[in-house]
Amino acid sequence: MPRPVSLKEVADAAGVAKSTASYALKDSPLIKESTRAKVRAVAEKLGYHIDPTLSRALAKSRSGKRSNPGSTVVAYLTNCPSTFNEELFAAVQERATEVGLKAEQHFFDCKDTLSAKRTFQILAAKGIRAIVIGPLETPVDTLPVEWDRFACVVIGASLRNPHLHSVQKDLILETRESIGYLQAQGCKRIGFLIHAEFDSRKGNPVLSEVLRYRFQLLEDNNAQADKVRDAVFWYHGSNVADYAEWHKRFKPDSLVIDNPIDWLKGQHKGFDRLPKVFLYKHPKATDITGFTPEFTLLGRTAVDIVSNELAKRAYGIPKVPQRSLFTTEISVATEVGAPR
Repeated sequence: MPRPVSLKEVADAAGVAKSTASYALKDSPLIKESTRAKVRAVAEKLGYHIDPTLSRALAKSRSGKRSNPGSTVVAYLTNCPSTFNEELFAAVQERATEVGLKAEQHFFDCKDTLSAKRTFQILAAKGIRAIVIGPLETPVDTLPVEWDRFACVVIGASLRNPHLHSVQKDLILETRESIGYLQAQGCKRIGFLIHAEFDSRKGNPVLSEVLRYRFQLLEDNNAQADKVRDAVFWYHGSNVADYAEWHKRFKPDSLVIDNPIDWLKGQHKGFDRLPKVFLYKHPKATDITGFTPEFTLLGRTAVDIVSNELAKRAYGIPKVPQRSLFTTEISVATEVGAPR
């Protein structure tokens, strides 16, 4: 009678670890589908079969502790109950369910060190190892977290340090497309409204495209090239007077704006009448032209990254953080009387 094929032989033949082979044969969602299919194919070829009696005996001989339900939970953390976060969490929840995980939304006070620390301690106590940090109301330098206890991914750029895996909008490409769109409309003096802190924590993508735009004008010997140096209005709050002064000095004929600016709408006639492109636009905002974040893609990709880290037991700060960038097509205003 031939000797039964062992699990180790299956793992060796498939080129994976023994534990990976075991999870794959149990169809665990923590293992990539391609790997599961490969291991199953190798097991079938070698004639490997799981002995149900032995499997039950091994389970009974273990410590007797129940597996921690937190190990299959993805915690979505934010301090901002916005429609953006609602859309993102819905996408995270959907994808988590598809891969055999469960998503939970947690609101925490990231500005209160003790409160934030306590939040992560509670998650760790529950056995939750997968964290998706959603957009925060205001950026933070860091969080009081024992990162080695978690596999994390950040949506957006609200967390400056440490450098974790992240999923973001491609603001460089979208700024470039905004400039091209306005130029196609005949605009020649494009102004840029940029939140200094937001652009800085994202690596200055909008500013870099403004500089590229100026170099392009210089190469074309365009007389507007020198004036581009004054084309940026850096804003920090809601100071209409500062904007009015900049507007009078630069005299823009169009605007590229990194975020919706409600405090200027209706407060400055020059601002209201200009064609604008917003780099962030909600799907229901049909009266403005801009880019709507691909919530589904951002949320689903975040879950794919963190579930892959769980499968590899890759906890802590990654040596080489993965940054996934996504963009969408520009969405033109459709309401009557809306800005171009």
